[in-house]
Amino acid sequence: MSRSRYFLLALLALVLVVPAAASAKKKKTDEELAQEALEEHKNHMQEVDPVEEGDIKLILHDVHDGWDFAMVRVKIENDGSDYVIFRKEEAVFHVGGEDFQQYDGKEKKPVIIDPHGKSKHTWKVKGEEGEMQVEEFSIDLKGFYVASSD
Repeated sequence: MSRSRYFLLALLALVLVVPAAASAKKKKTDEELAQEALEEHKNHMQEVDPVEEGDIKLILHDVHDGWDFAMVRVKIENDGSDYVIFRKEEAVFHVGGEDFQQYDGKEKKPVIIDPHGKSKHTWKVKGEEGEMQVEEFSIDLKGFYVASSD
């Protein structure tokens, strides 16, 4: 046999084997596909107005929830001459009638923001599958303290 015939036979075998292997994959049921779509779905909330308390300004963005989490990104601006100290784990998320905190049982170091400084953080809480996907949730921004720079 010539080389070109071997090549054609090899190519034909490859053409027959690849589709057979691809069709051997287990097809997902409609229920499995619907469950995957639900788990991947995220609710993105409306933009939130900045929160100002004294010399501290919080700019919240990327507020959303998913199948088993809720989160918000926050930029903290300290416009004062004192230090701002905060503990992320003290913030309380109110989701679907339950309260959640970003706490895993380990003591965390507080975040210290210098006078006239800025800092960015993400607060994320986890829950059981499906319980975090809601139309809206709220956050009590607890855990902020001011320490004199004197």
